[in-house]
Amino acid sequence: MQKLKTYSIGFKGGIVSPGQLDRILELASSAGVKKVRLGLRQQLLIEVKESSQPGFEKSFEAAGIALMERRTAPPGMISAYPVIHFYQEDSWLREGVYKDVFDQFEQAPKFKVNITEACQSFVPLYTGHINWVATEKTHYWRLSIRLPETQEVLHWHEWIYTNNLGAVTKAIEEVFEDPALALRRDLVFVERMVQKKLAQLNYIHVESNGADRKNPFYLPYYEGFNKAGGNYWLGIYRRDEYFDLAFLRELCALCQKTRIAEMYTTPWKSLIIKDIDPSSRPLWDFILGKYRVNVRHAANELNWQIADLCEEGLSIKRAVIRHFDKEDVRTYGLCFGVQIKAQAKLFASVLIKKKVVKNPHRLKSLDRYDILHTVDFNPNTQKWILFREAVKKEYIGTYLVSLCKEFYSRQTDYNTQALAETPKEVQTENLKIIYQCNSCLSVYDPDQGDALFDIAPRTPWKEVPDGYHCAVCGGDKSAFIQTDTKALQYIEK
Repeated sequence: MQKLKTYSIGFKGGIVSPGQLDRILELASSAGVKKVRLGLRQQLLIEVKESSQPGFEKSFEAAGIALMERRTAPPGMISAYPVIHFYQEDSWLREGVYKDVFDQFEQAPKFKVNITEACQSFVPLYTGHINWVATEKTHYWRLSIRLPETQEVLHWHEWIYTNNLGAVTKAIEEVFEDPALALRRDLVFVERMVQKKLAQLNYIHVESNGADRKNPFYLPYYEGFNKAGGNYWLGIYRRDEYFDLAFLRELCALCQKTRIAEMYTTPWKSLIIKDIDPSSRPLWDFILGKYRVNVRHAANELNWQIADLCEEGLSIKRAVIRHFDKEDVRTYGLCFGVQIKAQAKLFASVLIKKKVVKNPHRLKSLDRYDILHTVDFNPNTQKWILFREAVKKEYIGTYLVSLCKEFYSRQTDYNTQALAETPKEVQTENLKIIYQCNSCLSVYDPDQGDALFDIAPRTPWKEVPDGYHCAVCGGDKSAFIQTDTKALQYIEK
């Protein structure tokens, strides 16, 4: 059996054009590649057999496409740009601003860079070495610096202007490469070095106004067909992390045919395609059916972070999910990580961490795992509490069920207390009547109507034509039930 080498191709901010991706996949196909993977840093991972590696590398060089071995590739830049449609109404940050920032990085950063905003929790805020989080003040960003190979984070005392993010990032990277940092790595020393380096720059900034704001963790359901405005977006997740190369090439071709200019990769190793015209949806359904791609996995399978190319981590994930399904466990509001190697930095509120093995040749049955969770079960907090120590693999699922119950017990206590403290006049709010599909939970709001079916805003439900049907699952009008915003159901498990 031939030895495989893994190559990495970075997509700045998780964006790639269908034409570019198709060209990459075409070259990979010529090297005998059948499947590819996506990584936690929104990159493409390609495994190539030893006999095909020289030709594979030459073909990418000739095509002018940056290709590096995974072990030496820069970690790249991740961003919340691919999922801006989840939270756009809550922020001043728009696609154009993101691209202005991306344009400041002519070369891939040497260290991990995260570009996000606090009103979302889909993309991690602080898993990078240089973390930019949009503030409430238009065009200003918080800066948080995490020392490489440590968990220590320095929250900078200035907010930096959009147009200066690239220059400041480069300056901090130069600090990370300073030999003096190898001798002393405490935050006070790093802060002094960064301050000295930034004093040499002409950049716009204001003093920080308050601590970082962390929203409660909420992972949107990022799979399947979903409405956004008058169009759809499609999310694709693969249980084994492998995407069939032929399947991706057909997606690229359909994007080009229907004039979709961008495709997006996410930190959950999934693919997102936006701006799908409703009239072309049958074409997308055909490709999904042709390759037997399921786009409705359970929510308790989608909220996991596993290090790239980590089969041991995937094995633990599968075992735990089977246990969750057996016990019918709810995991909404949580996300799980499996850390096999000590240096892996994962975005998780609950972490399964393999204990360091001094003897690598010992029996697998002797492996033990610690179970930890963040202090407030928010994955952006990254301050850990040990829940159980030295757990056998076969008991991980049992302990995680107990931890899930503890999480919801805390939530219940908190909400009960908050309700008791709420003035009665606030509790008796006016509830808005809406209509929800009892199959896929899509909503008809009389105030908004439904432009897809030429139903004008403020059209009462009784005046909606009998031929009306759910745009997502196809259910007829009788499938909708009257409810209100308080009782609105969401897809979760």
